[in-house]
Amino acid sequence: MKLLVLLSLFAFVALAVAQNLCVSPDVFEAKAYAYDHHARTFVIGQLSYDEKQERVRLIDAEYENSTLAQYDTLYAFKEKAQYRVDMKTKECTKSPLTGDYFPFGIFPKSTYTGSFILGSLSGPGTGVIVQEWYYKNADGGVWVQLYTENGCLPVQAIFFGKNSAGEEVDYHYEYMDVTLGVRDPAIFDVPKECL
Repeated sequence: MKLLVLLSLFAFVALAVAQNLCVSPDVFEAKAYAYDHHARTFVIGQLSYDEKQERVRLIDAEYENSTLAQYDTLYAFKEKAQYRVDMKTKECTKSPLTGDYFPFGIFPKSTYTGSFILGSLSGPGTGVIVQEWYYKNADGGVWVQLYTENGCLPVQAIFFGKNSAGEEVDYHYEYMDVTLGVRDPAIFDVPKECL
């Protein structure tokens, strides 16, 4: 009987944790790293994110087959438009944004899989506790997301599945040096090269 009560208590606590998704900041900036394992492309850059405006700005360096390209890209999801400036030529390309917007936070109906320590907690400032969340979308794709336990800041996201063309994809994202808010609200304006 005691075992049944104890198991019930653990199940209740686990359910309570799983139902309380932490809420990520709705405006932040970070250094971002992305790797597409199938296309073998690597991107590193400065990310600015605004959930309410549904805008993401990425000023990056992209590496593909040892070739470097640098871009300044604004993803304006409400307008379904992508503005991409080639930093070398200063040419702007506006194209339709076909992908759906999704917040950088934990997906609703995600499953809490556990908390882990990145680094160590054996000394001050030597580690951070992160939460891992698992989400399976309607198309069978799987997201595994890591967020800090304190502040719910994004740390890592991995996606395995298919893209809109039905091709297998495997994306890996990491976020570093996350700061709340943005230094310049104009970062979400359409780049001057595109006006």
